[in-house]
Amino acid sequence: MFKHKIENSIFTLCRSVLMVLVMSGTLSFYWTGINIDTPSPNTLVELTLSWLQAWGESFLIALPISLIVGPWINRYVKRES
Repeated sequence: MFKHKIENSIFTLCRSVLMVLVMSGTLSFYWTGINIDTPSPNTLVELTLSWLQAWGESFLIALPISLIVGPWINRYVKRES
């Protein structure tokens, strides 16, 4: 039983990290693309560098929030169902 609980914890942690990676990457790419409005030959380089910086920052903000708030949400959903 204890081994199953550890495997569940690791699975939950991995799922949270992957979800935060995908969501923060997608949203930061979208908003970076929206905010770069002047087309030029360097637009792709500018977009890529700005996006990677925004992705890193959003990941560092979203991961702790996901790890703190996620368990509360899971408990609430399990209690209501």
